[in-house]
Order: sequence, then C-alpha cells, then structure tokens
Amino acid sequence: MDRGMSLAGALAIGCATLAGCSDPGNTMVHAEQLTTGYYQSLQNKDFDKAAGFFFDKADVPRQQWLAKIREYNSKLGDLQSYKLLDETANTVYSGTRYILRYRTKYSKFPAMETLILFDHVSSPGESQPKGLGIENLLIQSKGL
Repeated sequence: MDRGMSLAGALAIGCATLAGCSDPGNTMVHAEQLTTGYYQSLQNKDFDKAAGFFFDKADVPRQQWLAKIREYNSKLGDLQSYKLLDETANTVYSGTRYILRYRTKYSKFPAMETLILFDHVSSPGESQPKGLGIENLLIQSKGL
C-alpha cells in the first residue's frame, strides 16, 4: 500500500511540474487572449503591434509577418469583426500547440482564419523563443 501511495504521489508531483499536465482550459484562455490582442491591433490598424504577436524566427522573421499583414489589409480591407468558431490544444514534449479558427469580416471580403499558436516550455541551446506566440496564420478568402 505504501509503495502504491509513493508511486501515485511521485506521479502526481511529476505531472504537476510538466506543462502538458496543466489545466487545458486555463492555458486556452491565454491563447484566446493573445488572439484577441492580435485582432484588436488589426482593428486599430496598428500593424506593428499585430506583427509583435508572431514569433520572430530565423526562417520567418517578424518583418515578413508585418509585410503579410499589410498585404492582407490591402486586399481584404479593414477588419470589422471576428468570431471564434473552434479551438484545439495539443501538448507535445516541447510545449503546447493551439489551433484557433475564426470567422472574420473585412470591409472588402469575409474570411476564415486559422491561427496556430505555440507555447514553448523551454529552449535550451536552441534559437526557439520561449513563451506563447503565433507560429502561423492561414487565411481563406475570395479576396486573396
């Protein structure tokens, strides 16, 4: 009995220290808050701030996202509204990936958008950023 209790206790402590065992509802709230900040920045036409929600990586620098955001704005128009349709969280060894799908309405065209966020647990010896940020954005619209 003591051995079973010790094993269960050790597993509980180990699980509590891993990001994958955190409350998915609580971490999803952070992902939703980040995407809300992103969309509010678009509505305010603060494209620099909107680009700041993306990871600045060697293969896709933040400046490239800024150029894309401006291009999307010129083709789709100004963001008028956004509505969260669904969300998914997947935990992997290095962190948690969030996929949030939105229905958006721009002044010229409506769109369906998928934001892929990643919350890096750690990055020892790597150039990966820590923390939560937008990893990718996929937009489906007749205007693109």
